Amino acid sequence: MVNTWQPDAPRPSRVQRRDENMFVMDDVHGGVGPITMRRYFELGFKWPLELEIWDIPVGATEGAHVHDEVDPDGYVMIDECYIVLDGRGRFLLADQEVDLAPGDAIFINPHTSRGIVNTGESTLRILLLSDLPVQAMP
Repeated sequence: MVNTWQPDAPRPSRVQRRDENMFVMDDVHGGVGPITMRRYFELGFKWPLELEIWDIPVGATEGAHVHDEVDPDGYVMIDECYIVLDGRGRFLLADQEVDLAPGDAIFINPHTSRGIVNTGESTLRILLLSDLPVQAMP
């Protein structure tokens, strides 16, 4: 059974610790190296969104990809907002490359190709907000 977002479900106040719902993915979207991801309060918001913090080590990348109608991972037609918390990175946004630093943000619609390269000398930490994947919607 697939968990689905329930907008009218009760939402108790709670704390989620840093090591809860943490996972590591290698070569994300054809990129290079591991990315540590922490998903917070999964399906627990009144709004249909995912909230994650990604730690991308020096030299690691998220490969170029889109989240259009045929996304093989089920993240179909989602918008994403990346906010840089620490470190420096180069973001692929369609046919341009944009350097971002702490406090910078980027919004990406489903049809725009995107990817990330950690260009700094330390871990690139990103706050990622996105729509829920289609399989989580009721």
